[in-house]
Amino acid sequence: MIPSTLYSDFYMDAVFGEKGQIPRTLVGRNVLIRMLDLISRLCFALHESRRAKIGLSLLLVMAIFSPVLARPDRLANDSVREARTSDISISSAGSWLRVSGRVVPSQTYQNKADLGMIELHSNYYVAIQSEGVADTLFVLMDAPPTPSAEPFTTTGQIVLGSGLQQPALYLDPGMPPNVVLANVIARVGSAMIVLLLGLVVLMVFVQRSDFAIDSPIDAPKHVVGAPRFSWYGDLGRQYGEVTVRNMACTFNATVHEARFDCTYPKDLWNVCVRRLRSAQVGSVVTGYGPMPSARITFEDERGLARRATLVANTRADLDMVLKVMSVVQ
Repeated sequence: MIPSTLYSDFYMDAVFGEKGQIPRTLVGRNVLIRMLDLISRLCFALHESRRAKIGLSLLLVMAIFSPVLARPDRLANDSVREARTSDISISSAGSWLRVSGRVVPSQTYQNKADLGMIELHSNYYVAIQSEGVADTLFVLMDAPPTPSAEPFTTTGQIVLGSGLQQPALYLDPGMPPNVVLANVIARVGSAMIVLLLGLVVLMVFVQRSDFAIDSPIDAPKHVVGAPRFSWYGDLGRQYGEVTVRNMACTFNATVHEARFDCTYPKDLWNVCVRRLRSAQVGSVVTGYGPMPSARITFEDERGLARRATLVANTRADLDMVLKVMSVVQ
């Protein structure tokens, strides 16, 4: 396994350049190249960060459940309006109203349930009557209000009664939910689902390309300041399947194997190639701009099939390495 301190060092180098500094040649001359390289870097950072993966998972769960808050059928019924007891009828059921009136003690009663030797008492239905009208409205309350000559005001939703002990209509005190806010949250959640799924698809695509995105611009013959060879891909089972990006390396070969060794820190890792299966030559986006590359599939020292992306400073160096690996047996 790679020591955690060294892994931290080369992880910073892989993301931000040597010694944790952004390479001076990062910008290049093309905004598109810079954006593609930034996408590759961010995807690599998310891939290597456990906290980022947990955070994305939590955001996805929250985004999935947020549309449950949507209540489009109640948008037209969420405002509270003033009403008198005489204005309320069956058609008012479900409406949120603010009603004022005086208590009518003679019509107020408590819900009871007779269970033989036990009598259960529950909420009160308090009758109120608006000024100047004869109609009354029952209000569901835990306890009747203190008798007073002054009218009191309450806000709630009109509910249709059910059962023998409930009135035909009564007011259930409370405030309406903020439906507009709930729908905004639901829409934001739906947008987050689309964005997160898009991010997941992007990360899978970039990961399958070994965090080296194909360049839309051909690589120059020589890239000033760039390492001779760079490795993109995992390091195999002996290093815990650790994935690296833009790691400078050296190339050595014998009759029976080709080997890539880490340049900095020295001898931190090495990858052996016993047989080259295929190589797809092209150009990829790096912090130094477009560079020649080869997406290779090969067999390692254990005979296991592997894949990676090899980046070279010059096309001549890349062709030389591929030619040597093709004759290794």
